[in-house]
Amino acid sequence: MSDSALTRLHHEELCVIVLQDGRQFDAKWSANNRGFYYRDGGTRFISAAEVYEWWPASVRF
Repeated sequence: MSDSALTRLHHEELCVIVLQDGRQFDAKWSANNRGFYYRDGGTRFISAAEVYEWWPASVRF
């Protein structure tokens, strides 16, 4: 995963993340922790290193 692309995200920007096993989730970027929090109202965290692919939620395919 490219650090340069992650630096362009705003803190708490909503993204779509895909994990190594193919599962896809909405998540908020945490610039402070260099990872994502699942957008389920909880505090479940996943580091950027564990994410296979991501894109800002505002980008639709």
